[in-house]
Amino acid sequence: MLAGYVLIGGLLAGRAALPSFALDDRADGVYITGPLLGYYFEPGEAALRPIQGIPGAAILGTPLELGVRLTRAAVSPQHDYVLARVEGEPELALVRPEASPPSLVRIPGALENPDRMVFSPEGTAALLYRDADGAVQVLAGLPGEPSVVGHLTIVADPGAAPALAVSDDARAILAGPIRGEVTLFTSDGGSRGVLPAATPASIAFLRQRHDAVIADRAERTVYLLRDPAGRRELTVLAREADGVQDPVAVETSWEGRRALVANAEGSVLVVDLTGEASLLIPCPCQTTGLMRLTGNAVFRLDEPRAGPLTVLDADSSEPRVVFVPAAIR
Repeated sequence: MLAGYVLIGGLLAGRAALPSFALDDRADGVYITGPLLGYYFEPGEAALRPIQGIPGAAILGTPLELGVRLTRAAVSPQHDYVLARVEGEPELALVRPEASPPSLVRIPGALENPDRMVFSPEGTAALLYRDADGAVQVLAGLPGEPSVVGHLTIVADPGAAPALAVSDDARAILAGPIRGEVTLFTSDGGSRGVLPAATPASIAFLRQRHDAVIADRAERTVYLLRDPAGRRELTVLAREADGVQDPVAVETSWEGRRALVANAEGSVLVVDLTGEASLLIPCPCQTTGLMRLTGNAVFRLDEPRAGPLTVLDADSSEPRVVFVPAAIR
Protein backbone atom coordinates (compact mmCIF):
# COMPACT_ATOMS: atom_id res chain seq x y z
CA MET A 1 0.00 0.00 0.00
CA LEU A 2 1.17 3.52 -0.79
CA ALA A 3 -0.35 6.05 1.58
CA GLY A 4 -0.29 9.76 0.83
CA TYR A 5 0.65 12.27 3.50
CA VAL A 6 -0.03 15.87 4.33
CA LEU A 7 2.71 18.12 5.68
CA ILE A 8 2.67 21.58 7.19
CA GLY A 9 5.13 24.42 7.28
CA GLY A 10 7.26 26.26 4.75
CA LEU A 11 10.87 26.14 3.73
CA LEU A 12 13.09 25.48 6.72
CA ALA A 13 16.27 27.51 6.63
CA GLY A 14 19.59 26.03 7.73
CA ARG A 15 22.96 27.33 8.69
CA ALA A 16 26.08 26.92 6.61
CA ALA A 17 28.35 23.95 7.20
CA LEU A 18 31.08 25.94 8.87
CA PRO A 19 33.78 24.64 11.21
CA SER A 20 32.59 24.45 14.82
CA PHE A 21 34.49 24.32 18.08
CA ALA A 22 34.26 22.20 21.19
CA LEU A 23 33.29 24.09 24.34
CA ASP A 24 34.71 23.51 27.80
CA ASP A 25 32.35 24.86 30.46
CA ARG A 26 34.33 25.73 33.58
CA ALA A 27 33.44 27.55 36.77
CA ASP A 28 35.12 30.75 35.62
CA GLY A 29 33.73 30.80 32.06
CA VAL A 30 33.38 28.97 28.73
CA TYR A 31 36.54 28.30 26.75
CA ILE A 32 37.00 27.27 23.11
CA THR A 33 39.14 24.15 23.22
CA GLY A 34 39.61 23.44 19.52
CA PRO A 35 37.86 22.61 16.26
CA LEU A 36 35.12 19.99 16.30
CA LEU A 37 34.78 17.63 13.33
CA GLY A 38 31.49 16.25 14.64
CA TYR A 39 30.11 13.53 16.89
CA TYR A 40 30.25 9.75 16.65
CA PHE A 41 27.82 7.37 18.36
CA GLU A 42 29.63 4.23 19.45
CA PRO A 43 26.91 1.54 19.66
CA GLY A 44 28.89 -1.03 21.62
CA GLU A 45 29.64 1.46 24.38
CA ALA A 46 26.36 3.42 23.97
CA ALA A 47 28.62 6.46 23.94
CA LEU A 48 28.36 9.75 22.08
CA ARG A 49 31.90 10.99 21.49
CA PRO A 50 33.11 14.27 20.00
CA ILE A 51 35.54 14.00 17.09
CA GLN A 52 37.99 16.74 17.97
CA GLY A 53 40.35 18.29 15.46
CA ILE A 54 40.46 18.58 11.69
CA PRO A 55 40.72 15.96 8.91
CA GLY A 56 44.09 14.25 9.22
CA ALA A 57 44.62 15.49 12.79
CA ALA A 58 41.60 14.40 14.81
CA ILE A 59 40.93 12.21 17.84
CA LEU A 60 37.88 10.71 19.51
CA GLY A 61 37.14 12.61 22.68
CA THR A 62 35.72 11.48 26.00
CA PRO A 63 32.05 10.34 25.90
CA LEU A 64 29.60 13.09 26.73
CA GLU A 65 27.88 12.96 30.10
CA LEU A 66 24.21 12.96 29.09
CA GLY A 67 22.62 11.71 32.30
CA VAL A 68 20.79 8.98 30.33
CA ARG A 69 21.82 5.92 28.34
CA LEU A 70 21.27 6.01 24.57
CA THR A 71 20.48 2.65 23.00
CA ARG A 72 20.41 3.98 19.43
CA ALA A 73 21.33 7.34 17.96
CA ALA A 74 21.64 9.15 14.63
CA VAL A 75 23.73 12.31 14.40
CA SER A 76 22.33 15.18 12.31
CA PRO A 77 24.24 16.38 9.23
CA GLN A 78 25.32 19.61 10.93
CA HIS A 79 26.12 17.80 14.20
CA ASP A 80 23.99 20.24 16.16
CA TYR A 81 21.62 17.56 17.48
CA VAL A 82 21.12 13.81 17.74
CA LEU A 83 17.93 11.76 17.38
CA ALA A 84 18.08 8.96 19.92
CA ARG A 85 16.32 6.21 21.77
CA VAL A 86 16.77 6.55 25.50
CA GLU A 87 16.89 3.40 27.57
CA GLY A 88 13.59 2.90 29.38
CA GLU A 89 11.84 5.72 27.50
CA PRO A 90 9.10 5.06 24.89
CA GLU A 91 9.45 8.40 23.10
CA LEU A 92 12.21 9.37 20.72
CA ALA A 93 14.42 12.15 22.05
CA LEU A 94 16.35 15.03 20.52
CA VAL A 95 19.70 15.63 22.19
CA ARG A 96 21.59 18.92 21.80
CA PRO A 97 25.24 17.99 22.55
CA GLU A 98 26.46 21.59 22.11
CA ALA A 99 24.40 22.76 25.10
CA SER A 100 26.11 22.92 28.46
CA PRO A 101 25.07 20.61 29.95
CA PRO A 102 23.72 18.69 26.94
CA SER A 103 19.93 19.06 26.68
CA LEU A 104 17.36 16.39 25.90
CA VAL A 105 13.85 16.97 24.52
CA ARG A 106 11.23 14.25 23.95
CA ILE A 107 9.33 14.30 20.63
CA PRO A 108 5.65 13.57 21.37
CA GLY A 109 4.02 11.09 19.02
CA ALA A 110 7.25 10.08 17.32
CA LEU A 111 7.51 6.51 16.07
CA GLU A 112 8.69 4.22 18.84
CA ASN A 113 11.80 2.19 18.14
CA PRO A 114 12.39 3.17 14.47
CA ASP A 115 14.81 0.92 12.62
CA ARG A 116 16.18 3.81 10.55
CA MET A 117 16.42 7.57 10.97
CA VAL A 118 17.12 9.46 7.73
CA PHE A 119 17.95 13.18 7.69
CA SER A 120 17.42 15.82 5.03
CA PRO A 121 20.65 17.47 3.78
CA GLU A 122 20.56 20.26 6.39
CA GLY A 123 18.86 18.14 9.05
CA THR A 124 15.78 20.38 9.20
CA ALA A 125 13.61 17.35 8.39
CA ALA A 126 13.93 13.62 8.99
CA LEU A 127 12.23 10.29 8.28
CA LEU A 128 11.62 7.58 10.87
CA TYR A 129 11.20 4.14 9.27
CA ARG A 130 10.06 0.81 10.73
CA ASP A 131 11.02 -2.37 8.87
CA ALA A 132 8.17 -4.58 10.10
CA ASP A 133 5.33 -2.73 8.39
CA GLY A 134 7.01 -0.04 6.28
CA ALA A 135 5.64 2.75 8.48
CA VAL A 136 7.26 6.14 7.87
CA GLN A 137 6.91 9.28 9.94
CA VAL A 138 8.03 12.69 8.72
CA LEU A 139 9.58 15.09 11.22
CA ALA A 140 9.98 18.80 10.57
CA GLY A 141 10.97 21.87 12.57
CA LEU A 142 14.29 20.29 13.53
CA PRO A 143 16.02 20.97 15.76
CA GLY A 144 14.27 23.92 17.40
CA GLU A 145 10.60 22.85 17.20
CA PRO A 146 10.51 19.13 16.35
CA SER A 147 7.11 17.70 15.46
CA VAL A 148 5.52 14.88 13.48
CA VAL A 149 4.00 16.40 10.32
CA GLY A 150 3.30 13.43 8.08
CA HIS A 151 2.80 9.68 7.76
CA LEU A 152 3.01 7.20 4.92
CA THR A 153 3.53 3.50 4.35
CA ILE A 154 6.23 2.20 2.05
CA VAL A 155 6.22 -1.45 1.01
CA ALA A 156 9.45 -2.08 -0.83
CA ASP A 157 9.92 -4.85 -3.36
CA PRO A 158 10.59 -8.30 -1.81
CA GLY A 159 14.13 -8.75 -0.58
CA ALA A 160 14.95 -5.04 -0.85
CA ALA A 161 15.57 -2.56 1.94
CA PRO A 162 14.16 0.71 0.61
CA ALA A 163 16.42 3.64 -0.10
CA LEU A 164 14.88 6.76 1.49
CA ALA A 165 15.46 10.50 1.24
CA VAL A 166 13.62 13.65 2.35
CA SER A 167 14.07 17.25 1.22
CA ASP A 168 14.95 20.07 3.63
CA ASP A 169 11.45 21.55 3.47
CA ALA A 170 9.94 18.11 4.22
CA ARG A 171 7.71 18.44 1.14
CA ALA A 172 9.29 15.73 -1.03
CA ILE A 173 10.25 12.13 -0.26
CA LEU A 174 11.97 9.71 -2.63
CA ALA A 175 11.85 5.96 -1.95
CA GLY A 176 12.46 2.74 -3.79
CA PRO A 177 12.41 0.18 -5.16
CA ILE A 178 8.61 0.20 -5.08
CA ARG A 179 7.14 -1.97 -7.84
CA GLY A 180 10.47 -1.78 -9.60
CA GLU A 181 10.96 2.00 -9.56
CA VAL A 182 11.91 5.00 -7.47
CA THR A 183 8.77 6.84 -6.32
CA LEU A 184 8.29 10.49 -5.38
CA PHE A 185 5.82 11.29 -2.57
CA THR A 186 4.71 14.92 -2.24
CA SER A 187 3.14 16.91 0.56
CA ASP A 188 -0.23 17.13 -1.23
CA GLY A 189 -0.60 13.35 -0.94
CA GLY A 190 0.46 12.59 -4.50
CA SER A 191 2.97 10.03 -5.75
CA ARG A 192 4.61 9.29 -9.09
CA GLY A 193 7.33 7.06 -10.45
CA VAL A 194 10.49 8.97 -11.36
CA LEU A 195 13.01 6.25 -12.24
CA PRO A 196 11.75 2.94 -13.69
CA ALA A 197 13.56 -0.40 -13.55
CA ALA A 198 15.55 0.81 -10.57
CA THR A 199 17.34 -0.92 -7.69
CA PRO A 200 18.52 2.13 -5.74
CA ALA A 201 21.24 1.59 -3.18
CA SER A 202 21.01 5.19 -1.96
CA ILE A 203 19.26 8.49 -2.68
CA ALA A 204 20.24 12.00 -1.58
CA PHE A 205 18.54 15.34 -2.11
CA LEU A 206 20.64 18.44 -2.74
CA ARG A 207 20.55 21.03 0.01
CA GLN A 208 17.46 23.29 -0.08
CA ARG A 209 16.36 21.74 -3.38
CA HIS A 210 14.11 18.98 -4.67
CA ASP A 211 16.80 17.79 -7.10
CA ALA A 212 18.42 14.52 -6.06
CA VAL A 213 21.15 12.03 -6.92
CA ILE A 214 20.36 8.31 -7.10
CA ALA A 215 22.86 5.44 -7.06
CA ASP A 216 21.51 2.31 -8.76
CA ARG A 217 23.15 -0.90 -7.56
CA ALA A 218 22.21 -3.28 -10.38
CA GLU A 219 22.94 -0.83 -13.20
CA ARG A 220 26.06 0.54 -11.46
CA THR A 221 24.93 3.98 -12.49
CA VAL A 222 24.46 7.32 -10.73
CA TYR A 223 21.69 9.65 -11.90
CA LEU A 224 20.90 13.30 -11.33
CA LEU A 225 17.15 13.86 -11.02
CA ARG A 226 16.00 17.46 -11.48
CA ASP A 227 12.53 18.80 -10.68
CA PRO A 228 10.95 15.39 -9.98
CA ALA A 229 7.50 16.88 -9.30
CA GLY A 230 7.55 18.94 -12.51
CA ARG A 231 9.28 18.35 -15.80
CA ARG A 232 11.44 15.50 -14.32
CA GLU A 233 14.84 15.66 -16.01
CA LEU A 234 17.05 12.58 -15.56
CA THR A 235 20.77 12.69 -16.39
CA VAL A 236 23.42 9.99 -16.10
CA LEU A 237 26.30 11.29 -13.97
CA ALA A 238 28.54 8.22 -13.88
CA ARG A 239 28.61 4.54 -14.86
CA GLU A 240 30.70 1.48 -14.04
CA ALA A 241 33.43 2.63 -16.43
CA ASP A 242 33.72 5.83 -14.40
CA GLY A 243 34.14 3.97 -11.10
CA VAL A 244 30.61 3.08 -9.93
CA GLN A 245 31.30 -0.48 -8.79
CA ASP A 246 29.07 -1.66 -5.93
CA PRO A 247 27.50 1.53 -4.54
CA VAL A 248 26.32 1.52 -0.94
CA ALA A 249 25.77 5.25 -0.44
CA VAL A 250 25.53 8.51 -2.32
CA GLU A 251 25.75 12.06 -0.96
CA THR A 252 26.28 15.60 -2.19
CA SER A 253 28.68 18.33 -1.15
CA TRP A 254 27.27 21.16 0.94
CA GLU A 255 27.47 23.70 -1.88
CA GLY A 256 25.80 21.25 -4.29
CA ARG A 257 28.55 21.04 -6.93
CA ARG A 258 29.64 17.44 -6.37
CA ALA A 259 28.13 14.00 -5.82
CA LEU A 260 30.04 11.38 -3.86
CA VAL A 261 29.51 7.65 -4.30
CA ALA A 262 30.82 5.11 -1.79
CA ASN A 263 31.59 1.63 -3.18
CA ALA A 264 31.39 -1.37 -0.87
CA GLU A 265 34.79 -2.77 -1.75
CA GLY A 266 36.56 0.37 -0.56
CA SER A 267 36.59 3.39 -2.84
CA VAL A 268 34.76 6.69 -3.27
CA LEU A 269 33.91 8.29 -6.60
CA VAL A 270 33.74 12.11 -6.62
CA VAL A 271 31.54 13.36 -9.49
CA ASP A 272 31.47 17.02 -10.48
CA LEU A 273 27.89 18.04 -11.29
CA THR A 274 29.12 20.79 -13.61
CA GLY A 275 30.67 18.28 -15.99
CA GLU A 276 34.32 18.20 -14.96
CA ALA A 277 36.20 14.90 -14.73
CA SER A 278 35.32 12.41 -12.00
CA LEU A 279 37.89 11.23 -9.46
CA LEU A 280 38.08 7.72 -7.95
CA ILE A 281 39.69 7.63 -4.50
CA PRO A 282 40.80 4.22 -3.17
CA CYS A 283 40.22 3.44 0.48
CA PRO A 284 41.80 0.64 2.58
CA CYS A 285 38.50 0.15 4.39
CA GLN A 286 35.09 -1.50 4.25
CA THR A 287 32.91 1.44 3.30
CA THR A 288 29.42 1.30 4.79
CA GLY A 289 28.11 4.79 4.09
CA LEU A 290 28.75 8.50 3.78
CA MET A 291 28.10 10.16 7.14
CA ARG A 292 28.55 13.91 6.87
CA LEU A 293 31.07 15.66 9.11
CA THR A 294 31.84 19.37 9.47
CA GLY A 295 32.90 20.88 6.15
CA ASN A 296 31.78 21.11 2.56
CA ALA A 297 32.61 17.52 1.56
CA VAL A 298 33.98 15.65 4.57
CA PHE A 299 32.40 12.28 5.39
CA ARG A 300 32.91 9.33 7.70
CA LEU A 301 33.00 6.12 5.63
CA ASP A 302 32.54 3.27 8.08
CA GLU A 303 31.09 1.94 11.33
CA PRO A 304 34.06 0.10 12.81
CA ARG A 305 33.60 -2.26 15.75
CA ALA A 306 37.20 -1.63 16.69
CA GLY A 307 40.03 0.33 15.19
CA PRO A 308 40.12 3.80 13.64
CA LEU A 309 37.35 5.71 11.92
CA THR A 310 37.89 6.29 8.21
CA VAL A 311 37.23 9.80 6.89
CA LEU A 312 37.02 11.13 3.34
CA ASP A 313 38.41 14.66 3.12
CA ALA A 314 37.26 15.94 -0.27
CA ASP A 315 37.81 19.54 0.87
CA SER A 316 41.58 19.32 0.57
CA SER A 317 43.32 20.40 -2.63
CA GLU A 318 43.84 16.70 -3.37
CA PRO A 319 40.90 14.63 -1.99
CA ARG A 320 42.21 12.00 0.41
CA VAL A 321 41.28 9.36 2.97
CA VAL A 322 42.47 9.95 6.54
CA PHE A 323 41.87 8.20 9.87
CA VAL A 324 40.71 9.04 13.38
CA PRO A 325 42.48 6.78 15.91
CA ALA A 326 40.32 4.38 17.93
CA ALA A 327 39.25 5.60 21.34
CA ILE A 328 41.40 4.50 24.28
CA ARG A 329 39.39 2.27 26.60
